[in-house]
Amino acid sequence: MMRSQLQSRDIWTHGGGWPLPDLLRSAFASLLLLDSSDRPAYFASPWITDFDLFDNRFRDYAALFPRLADEPWIRFSHYLAKLSTKLDVRLLTTDNDRSGAFMSLPTLRASPRIACRLGDSKFHEKGILAPTFYIEGSMNITHHGVRVRGEKIVYHSVIGVGLAISSSVSMGIGILCGIVTVRSRHRGCRREHRPGSVDSRSTIFDTPRRKAVRVTPGGTGPKARATESGHKQTPPPARSLASYGKSGSPLRSRAPKRAGRCVQRDQMSLCSPLSPCVRVA
Repeated sequence: MMRSQLQSRDIWTHGGGWPLPDLLRSAFASLLLLDSSDRPAYFASPWITDFDLFDNRFRDYAALFPRLADEPWIRFSHYLAKLSTKLDVRLLTTDNDRSGAFMSLPTLRASPRIACRLGDSKFHEKGILAPTFYIEGSMNITHHGVRVRGEKIVYHSVIGVGLAISSSVSMGIGILCGIVTVRSRHRGCRREHRPGSVDSRSTIFDTPRRKAVRVTPGGTGPKARATESGHKQTPPPARSLASYGKSGSPLRSRAPKRAGRCVQRDQMSLCSPLSPCVRVA
């Protein structure tokens, strides 16, 4: 494959954060939308453990995991079992207690298309190779590697593949599952929109506002029809000559000061530069 057919993205995590889990969720979920493939998916790491992968508390991934639709979290082992119905899954790790406990899970042992191969103690390769993307870097496929420790990975995707949703933004997956997720980079907030709902703060469902049109009474055409719709712009109120100063500009009245204690009367009053102290009841 030529280098020009790949596009890459670098991701750094400093003691956890949402970019890396979001990338894994979107990339992994995109494989479930593929047709059956003869190309396997490889997961290589010296340590592989089970961890919470998909946040399903709002049923975002209920359509992809019908049997786990009511579960708040979908774990990595459940995902591998679901992925094995689409393609072969190959796990590459070392012989240690953590990886051995993960391979012994009943969910994985019941899937005939999941195979594991153990390397020697010098095996330290880390990466995920799938038909539509490749992930490399320092991340172990564990809870600490995905959510706790600071890692640096590189995500490579193939240009021209029909599934362009395997990116770090989980909006495409949310639409397929019946909910749209919008995440703000600056504030780190998350807003959810159910189908049929409109949020004035969102840039997805906003509709352009109609501009007010100034019309003349008795006119015809589009400008006159705007009057019937209630979009007529009223003219500003007329000003008297006394409201204008010597320079021709309108005079601005000063705002009254805040309520304070009158020094002369030693009681609460409202002081204004244009009027004497007025006692406040």
